Amino acid sequence: MRRRTNLVDNIETLLDDLSTLCEHEGSNWTVRYGKDEFQFTPESFKKHIPLSPKVYRSLKDSELNKMRNIAGIKEKSLGEHSQDVKDFVNLSKS
Repeated sequence: MRRRTNLVDNIETLLDDLSTLCEHEGSNWTVRYGKDEFQFTPESFKKHIPLSPKVYRSLKDSELNKMRNIAGIKEKSLGEHSQDVKDFVNLSKS
């Protein structure tokens, strides 16, 4: 599944479908993300898992920059894309 803001809705639908197919009550689903494990609720999912590529990238870049600082290497910033690039990407999606 793609990392998008509607991911929680997609997972809820998937779990509901699994419950229907398997006749298994889906209220006890747990989620593992990294070292964390938690009961699945839309609220807990949104709290623990970055739901957009931009948020995910910023978290990972932050971790990498911490390691770069420890190693004495200059930090890198991916920053924002120019408006031209954003427009091109939006055109390619239509």
